[in-house]
Amino acid sequence: MKFSEKLQQLLSKQGLTGYAVSKGTGLPKSTISRILNGEASNPRSSTLAEIAAFLGITTIELTNGTDLQESYSRKLGKIKKGLRVPLLDSPTEAAYFSAVEGDVPVGSDFLPPIPFSNDNNNELIAIPMNSEALSPRIKIGDIVYFDTHITEPESEFKAKNGDVVIAFPDNTGCAVIREFYKDDLGKAWLRATNPSWPGDKAVPCNPSKDLAGIAVSFAAKL
Repeated sequence: MKFSEKLQQLLSKQGLTGYAVSKGTGLPKSTISRILNGEASNPRSSTLAEIAAFLGITTIELTNGTDLQESYSRKLGKIKKGLRVPLLDSPTEAAYFSAVEGDVPVGSDFLPPIPFSNDNNNELIAIPMNSEALSPRIKIGDIVYFDTHITEPESEFKAKNGDVVIAFPDNTGCAVIREFYKDDLGKAWLRATNPSWPGDKAVPCNPSKDLAGIAVSFAAKL
């Protein structure tokens, strides 16, 4: 079965539409539409994880019995045996940790082995979301996995529009988790996508200096 067909069946069973998935996950409507139409035949693992979390199932359950089952299982097989990810308390702690060689800070907990592929041997950390800035895409308490192996000027090319990042806006010394995007003039911004967010909806960003991590996957609350 094609993945697009199974997703349509799952949505129909729960009385949902593609628009509801887009609104509930924060994924672009065009992305969901292309998946449902079969145009996006190999969605990102992070996209599958967000859709699965929204539907209340695992990514494996989402892909089982479809043309994505084999490729997704193969990705899972590449995970390093026993690889565990440090769970840090805040974006600021994570950002400082990503810039320093050495042991994980004392008192940090560890999550079970990561539930997705780490083909590139990225330096991963996990952080519980501590604000509603990106709700409903990421809610308070949701676990966000970040790749912190970004260095100048590589980080500027890694971050793409729509990526969730850890960053220090305006050299404040306080890290935040926001959505990254560039406007038509090429200026980079950190955006709070929650329409009800009381703070700044967007602040300027220097990608080569401000970014400390780029999200690679999301998971439900522990």
